[in-house]
Amino acid sequence: DTLREPLLVLTDDLQIIAASRAFYLKFRLDAGQAIGTNLTDLGNGRWANAELVRLLNDVVPDHATLEDYEITHDFPQIGERTVLLNARKIFREGNSTKTLLLAIEDVTERRLLEAERDRALDQSNQLLTELNHRVMNSMSMIGSVISMEGRAQSDLECRAAFTRLRTRIEAIGTLYRVLSRTGAVDRV
Repeated sequence: DTLREPLLVLTDDLQIIAASRAFYLKFRLDAGQAIGTNLTDLGNGRWANAELVRLLNDVVPDHATLEDYEITHDFPQIGERTVLLNARKIFREGNSTKTLLLAIEDVTERRLLEAERDRALDQSNQLLTELNHRVMNSMSMIGSVISMEGRAQSDLECRAAFTRLRTRIEAIGTLYRVLSRTGAVDRV
């Protein structure tokens, strides 16, 4: 009862023989609804996942473990949740116990935050690409205006100054383009 994560103790045929207080609170069940019930009948059959049952049935005889098996279910009292399941056979020296522990970790909020983070990252990457495109267009336009102004000058020294200015802007544009293509913005 002190565990913060929901925990079930199951027989080898997946009958629930004990459950943690966190399990009852999380899934809004009471002991009368869980103890003695087959896991596949729990929550009006919402736990009847064929792959999960197959994996749990392999845990006890094969001394296997079930690690971070992720399922998404629409549970009757709490709605759609994504949970990670971990199962192990209860083992004691010289004991032929055929029970297993099933720990349940609700990762719904974590998955939502990860999806939100991924969307924000995609959006920022799109924004960065658009910004890069606009900066490159602006640099090109500035270079063209400087070139046009330089050609309009009759003084050769003034023309040379405009040419040097345009060359420097093109060099900055080239550097910017190379950095944006390589993604190596942390070093020049």
